[in-house]
Amino acid sequence: MIEDRLSVSVLSTFYLPFSTTIFYFPSSIVSTLVYNTLMRLIRLFNSYRQVIYALAGILFVIGGTFIALKWARGYRPSFIGNKAPIVTGTGLLVANSDPKGAEVVVNGKLTTATDDTLNLTPGTYDIEIRKNGYADWKKQLQVKAELVTQTTAKLFPSVPNMTPITYTGANAPTPSADGQKIAYKVTNAANSANNGIWVIELVSRNFSTRVPEPKQIFKSVSKYDLSTSKLLWTPDSSQILVYWVEEEVKRKTGRPGLSTISTAILLSSDKLNDEATIRDASARLPALLAQWFQSLDIKDAEKLAKLPESTSSLLISGADNVYFSPDELKILYTATADTTIPTGVIPDLPSESTQPETRDIKSGTMYIYDSKEDRNYEIGGAASNAPVRLPKQNGDGSKDGLDGKDGNVYWNNRLSTWFLPNMTGRTELPTVPEQLLVQTITFLRSKYSPIWSENIQWFPTSNHLIEVNDNKISIQEYDNTNSVAVYSGPFSDNFTYPWPNGDKLVILSSLNTDSPANLYSINLK
Repeated sequence: MIEDRLSVSVLSTFYLPFSTTIFYFPSSIVSTLVYNTLMRLIRLFNSYRQVIYALAGILFVIGGTFIALKWARGYRPSFIGNKAPIVTGTGLLVANSDPKGAEVVVNGKLTTATDDTLNLTPGTYDIEIRKNGYADWKKQLQVKAELVTQTTAKLFPSVPNMTPITYTGANAPTPSADGQKIAYKVTNAANSANNGIWVIELVSRNFSTRVPEPKQIFKSVSKYDLSTSKLLWTPDSSQILVYWVEEEVKRKTGRPGLSTISTAILLSSDKLNDEATIRDASARLPALLAQWFQSLDIKDAEKLAKLPESTSSLLISGADNVYFSPDELKILYTATADTTIPTGVIPDLPSESTQPETRDIKSGTMYIYDSKEDRNYEIGGAASNAPVRLPKQNGDGSKDGLDGKDGNVYWNNRLSTWFLPNMTGRTELPTVPEQLLVQTITFLRSKYSPIWSENIQWFPTSNHLIEVNDNKISIQEYDNTNSVAVYSGPFSDNFTYPWPNGDKLVILSSLNTDSPANLYSINLK
């Protein structure tokens, strides 16, 4: 066989000289034994060569997989001085940015660009992400062995530009419940045909950066004085309630008493409404408000049901002004009682935020709870405005803002429902009491967005907040870091609202003191 001839050739080359020098004896017995043993080993190898190759391949795959897993988990050879290298565990830092192409600075040293992965020894690092024309992003991150620390820096322009949206004035801008539209009034336009109620859709179509043109849905007529009217969107954002408030003056004291609604009309938000078809809705308003509250209660109950029981109990019994983030994973709230959020509500995640959190809750302080990571962050001091409340039962049996006695109903702010005095169970009432219509509308509107109760609101990313303070608009991350001033200038009524995709902010401003306030967009791209 060819293998035997090859074996003999190999032996003739390597074995015979070896045997004549090492194993030389008068007799050739030893040489023969060694020769025969080597021949058997060679034949054995040839017979089981495929098996040996297979075992070697399996060992190679197992070893390679083991090394690859260790490499992926951050193990790297470490060279310390002149000592032999040792393999130690490292952590992975994944640094991304929006927009892309930013620099990543680690502990003051330019290290790489964003959308890259860095292997770092476990420890705390000062990370800075920067890009020309944008405000720097800075945060202290903790890198842990065998874990991935991931961060996506949202960079905002350091010098954003403004574009006017309206030109004829904009009074009482009111965002819709779904955040996709803004309604406003025009009452003093040079062309009287422009006076009325307008709606602008916060949607850019066909990848266009242009702001859509506002659409008039109601023309001002002598029958309705829009200058004294107020606006409220319905919960499904399909209609706008226009109503007029009439304050009652107490005869004895001469001071204002309860406010009532004298007139109310419902307008479709997607077309020009004909005056001839509009009917006064004030008689139906108590029942309508009850229906709208019921629809919001159902949505709130669905959101709360997804949270851990301890958290949902806190939000129901110990918090006011509760607002879910757009992705419904984080909750902004104002505590009304001192308490402590228990730990271990959800299992630890392999990668989670390393920013300091606060689990000891203080009454009157705003917080954000991250339901995905079970972490709670303090946003600042006391809430900017008092919690929006409706009249409710006092300890002495009286009702705030009501002149009636035990037969009157009151509102439970935390459970969003009406109750009857001296009743322990929840009672669904068919209508809202007449004497509480104005307060009910105020509370209903505050449930849509925190702009009606706080100086803070959610940014569409669900990872940022918009804060208005001291004639300045800032955007910060939800863990109370990286506050960036995106606008510092004149704007009216502290009104600002984000574009649904986060590309722009809408503000109400009067850049010229001789002209009425108009809506402007601030570009954030």
